[in-house]
Amino acid sequence: MKIKGLIAIELSERSFKIAQAVHTPNGPKLAALTSGAWAPKEEGDSDETKLKAALRELPFSIRAVIGSLPRSQVTTRHLLLPSQNPRELKQMVALQMQRQIPFSEGKMVFDYRVLEEAPAGYTHLFLVVADEAVVHRSLSVLQKAGTSPQAISFSSWGLLRWFSLHRPPKETDAFLLFLHLDRWGTQAEIIRHDQLYFSRSFPVGAEALKQPEALSAFTQEISRFINAFQKDFPEATVTSATLAGVQEVLPRVQTSLKELLTCPVDLLQWSESPWVPESLRGTLDTAGVSYASVAGLVFVDRPVPNLFPEAVKRRQRLRVLEKLTARLLVLAVTFFLLIGASFQGLLQERRRYLAHLHEELRHLEPQISQVASMEEELALLRVRTKEAFGLLEGLRALYEAIPQTASLTFLSIEPDRVTLRGICSETSQVFTFAGALEKSPELEKVEVKSASQRKLQDREVIDFRIDALRTVKGDAL
Repeated sequence: MKIKGLIAIELSERSFKIAQAVHTPNGPKLAALTSGAWAPKEEGDSDETKLKAALRELPFSIRAVIGSLPRSQVTTRHLLLPSQNPRELKQMVALQMQRQIPFSEGKMVFDYRVLEEAPAGYTHLFLVVADEAVVHRSLSVLQKAGTSPQAISFSSWGLLRWFSLHRPPKETDAFLLFLHLDRWGTQAEIIRHDQLYFSRSFPVGAEALKQPEALSAFTQEISRFINAFQKDFPEATVTSATLAGVQEVLPRVQTSLKELLTCPVDLLQWSESPWVPESLRGTLDTAGVSYASVAGLVFVDRPVPNLFPEAVKRRQRLRVLEKLTARLLVLAVTFFLLIGASFQGLLQERRRYLAHLHEELRHLEPQISQVASMEEELALLRVRTKEAFGLLEGLRALYEAIPQTASLTFLSIEPDRVTLRGICSETSQVFTFAGALEKSPELEKVEVKSASQRKLQDREVIDFRIDALRTVKGDAL
């Protein structure tokens, strides 16, 4: 019998990488590492066919999948925003992203992580953005290969986890430089307190560094990276550097960096790692590619940045909601059936008893009244059940009608009416939203009560309120 395992799949333009981990009595361990280059389109199998063949060769069945984009296919930013309120930060990030990221509006996906709070009510954040078409393309390949990924993240997050596994965060406030040399490129990261503060990639990898003349271009890229980091964090100092990746070129690069940097430069010591079985140590030591980015993702101990498009995230949330709703309905139906059966059995028993003793027990009128009262209570329970189901359907219809451009800040559901308040970027979007609500069979007489403009940072937003009547009277929320 196969044990189910978590896998991470990184898809680049040249190749794919796969890592699989399984849980053992001694904790999680790597179970498999594999990679492959995409064949030219005119020479045979499609990408998903080759990937599917590699997945079939994994030693354990698949429990969950995390997809990953290489760092070269995403854009990252450090943001310093004037708020420490999570809801306000989310709104500010959306506005900042449209200003700073070089993709057209509506064609990008993003996620972010809060790094730390700053003085005067500010917050440092790490933002990652990808072209929606790139994410859809990777998602399509993964799905055609027979997998259903829980998230699409990026390689820097896997490297952060791989680094943290072997260099646990210390109590100091030091900034650490982590350099990962893969076959065709290098990723540079600044890490502090197990958080990713800064990240870049450049196309000078192990293949190029086999030639001595490439070291000059490599060190120039590292200098540019450190200078860019210090522009965002002018008071920061990098106190140490760590190298990982294709083992063949690391000693030569280490020697070159010691001449460039004023801090110690060490190699990442993974050879004694309890997470890597003996059978895979040779793969990590001699492979022409580095598996650190996918190996780190299968050991994640917190949610990864997820670059799924909002429509995919909404479908995921809807599936979760549908599962929860179905479970609630089953529980509710079972409960009311049991209650109904209990009442029905009790009623039948008392009716037979009353029929048998009708003449003798005429003076027991209170018991007869009690039976009638129980029948009324059962009817009331059936009505309440129907109203509860109607409320759930109303909530679901309302959720589906909310457009991506609007954010709700208040929702009130009363027995006969619904009140919504929120914000959006344009007045026309308010009436578009109201029109969508008007089409819902659960609502009628949808009316925009107010739509006032105010300034948020350097952008105008619309505060709105929409009222509507419920077509079926029910419970309040």
